[in-house]
Amino acid sequence: MLTPSKQKFVDIAAKIYGEGAILTRKQIYDVALENNIPKPTWIYKNKKNAYKVGYGKYQLPTDKVKVAEQPATPVEHTTVNLIATNMETQNLIPQKFDGFVSWG
Repeated sequence: MLTPSKQKFVDIAAKIYGEGAILTRKQIYDVALENNIPKPTWIYKNKKNAYKVGYGKYQLPTDKVKVAEQPATPVEHTTVNLIATNMETQNLIPQKFDGFVSWG
């Protein structure tokens, strides 16, 4: 969702260049200067680079694209026991060693 000032720029630029057009920085500045609106730095200083399509080229955002929602498919949750033990069959008490010397 765009703010009203951003939407105003997008609407004016879309009338000139077309819906979803790819513009250079110079074209963006020219549209702003010709229509007495602030320079839209938000289009090229976006942290996610959502509008950048190439070096110095930016695509106008289009909010009119409708995305068909898919019903969520249920996911089976399987539990996995990550602890593998053999405590039932393993004896942890060592066998007697005949060569054991208690003094070292």
